This record gives sequence, structure tokens and C-alpha cells, in this order.
Amino acid sequence: MHLIIACCLCILLLQPVMCQAEPLTMHYGVNDVDMNGDGVDDIIVKSRWENGNAHSFDRYLALINCKDELCREGVYEVPLGLMEKGSFVTSEGAGCASESPNGLSQLTDYTFEKDENGLLVITKYARDFGENYSSKMPVTITSYKFSDALKEGEMSIGLPRFYFKEVSKRTTEDKYCNVRDLIR
Repeated sequence: MHLIIACCLCILLLQPVMCQAEPLTMHYGVNDVDMNGDGVDDIIVKSRWENGNAHSFDRYLALINCKDELCREGVYEVPLGLMEKGSFVTSEGAGCASESPNGLSQLTDYTFEKDENGLLVITKYARDFGENYSSKMPVTITSYKFSDALKEGEMSIGLPRFYFKEVSKRTTEDKYCNVRDLIR
């Protein structure tokens, strides 16, 4: 009996550990998040852009605390994708009233999670406008992972050192009014 238990324990210990991503919730204001797994808290600021109609949105600004010998010590913006500038935004509007609890359809939204290496992964859910905010359209799901272009040998003049690099992209066959239906 002890031999069977010992063999089972040995098999379990020799198996690679399957790690699942750690989901993160971003609150309005400053969120301390270690984006690159170095043990230093970086910052994601979530703010609301209120424009007095049904098409307000949230903005995210990712900032990394760079403490290594390859950069000046300081805080650097981390864009979503190489050519994007600064913050990234959600997109919402009136519509989907029968489907959405607040009557707003979300055309673009994001999820945040840490991968098994401690790197921040941002997944963008976005659909085209269609005829109006109530239209049902396929949703494009794009995942981005924190990247340090200098350390990965991808640094180019004029492009940011730190950015969220696109790692996967797919479009749903089904159509949705509210992209949050895929997130729930």
C-alpha cells in the first residue's frame, strides 16, 4: 500500500504544474500591478471620461516603474500595441436595453490577468459599430502580453521599449450587441 502511495506521489511531483492565469479587477483610480514580474509595483490608472451623453467611456493608463540598468530610473507609459499612444479606452453607448443591466452596450472592453510567468496580459474585446449601438456584430478578441522590446531584441528607434505586444487575435462567429457578454 505504501509503495502505491509513494509511486502516486512521485508521479504527481514529477508532473509539470499547470498554472492558470490570475484575473485582476481594475478599480477607478490607481491600481498597483506588477506588469513585468519583477516584484516592483507598477501602476494602471482607470478613469472615467464623462461627456454628458450615453457615450462616455473608461480610460486606462499603464505606467511601469523602470529600475534596471538599461533605462533611466523613472516611470514610463506602456501602450497597448507598438503604435498606440498612451491610454486605451472602452467604448459604450445606449443600446442593448433588453440585454444589458444598465441599458448600455459595450463596444470595447478589457480584461486583465497575470500569466504563469507573472506578466500582465490584457485582452481586448471589440466589435464594430454596425448600423447602431444596438447592432449585433462579431467580436474581435485580441490578447496582449507585457513586452520589453530591449530585452527581447526587438528594440527599434522611435518605438517604445515597453508595450503590450499582440499575442493572439480571433473573431467570433456569433454576433453580440454587448461585448461584456463574452467576459461574464
